[in-house]
Order: sequence, then C-alpha cells, then structure tokens
Amino acid sequence: MGITYGIFYIFSSMASRNIYKLNKYLPSSRLMQISFDIMGILSVVLYFAIKFKLIYLVVGLYFVLYVLKDGRRPLVVDVCGDYMNKNERATVMSIDSQLKSLFVVILAPLFGFIADKFSIQVLFLIIGISMLIINRLLNLANDSEYISTKF
Repeated sequence: MGITYGIFYIFSSMASRNIYKLNKYLPSSRLMQISFDIMGILSVVLYFAIKFKLIYLVVGLYFVLYVLKDGRRPLVVDVCGDYMNKNERATVMSIDSQLKSLFVVILAPLFGFIADKFSIQVLFLIIGISMLIINRLLNLANDSEYISTKF
C-alpha cells in the first residue's frame, strides 16, 4: 500500500511541478476549465468501469483523477493571482483553504449517503455529470461577463 501511495505522490508532485509548461499554449483559467471537463468525463467513465468490474481501468482512472487534482492547485494559485492585489493573495489563499474544508464538511456526508444508499459507481456518475454541468454554467457566466465588458 505504501508503494502505491508513493507512486501516486511522486506523479502528483511531478504534475504540480510541470503544469506551468502548458501555460505556453493556454492560459491557466482555460487549463482549469479543461481539467474540470476531463475530470468530469473520467468520473463518468469510472462509473462504467466500476459497473463492469474493470479493475485495472478503475485503478488507472483513479490514478489519473488524483494526478489531475494535484496538478490543478498551481493553476488555482495562478488564476487567483491574476484577479487580486499582491498584498491580498495570502488572505485569499487562506480563505480558499477554509472553503475547501467547509466543502469537505458539507459534501463528505452527502457523498457518503449517496454511496451507501445507491452505490459508489452512482456517486462517481453524479459527481462527473455535476462537474460537467457546473463547468458549462461557469463558462457561460464568464463568456457573458466578457461580452458585456467589451460592448
């Protein structure tokens, strides 16, 4: 088990360390949108992998989801840095950490209930579809905000 987590952590740190290289091609905000879309799609695929008992695919998908989650953190810092003053960044990152804890306190029991009541595969399906829908709605809000500032 320790070797497995060691491998997960090594690849996660490599993703976090090297994510900046993708900024040559796309801005951090766009990379975050893409990562949420990929995570949503992979969560839906994970539903089917669990349903059909494709164990190696389940492990591989979980590994990719884990690496994507950790690779997204530097993107969040970069996007937050674009929207705030330098002297506010530490405060906002602290608030980000507290909000993350609050979401865990609220969502963990909800996710546990869904997994117990239905199944873990249904939970991944709900999470994946929710991520895709929320990301679409946030993209629409950003696009309309962009359009309204241009005209």
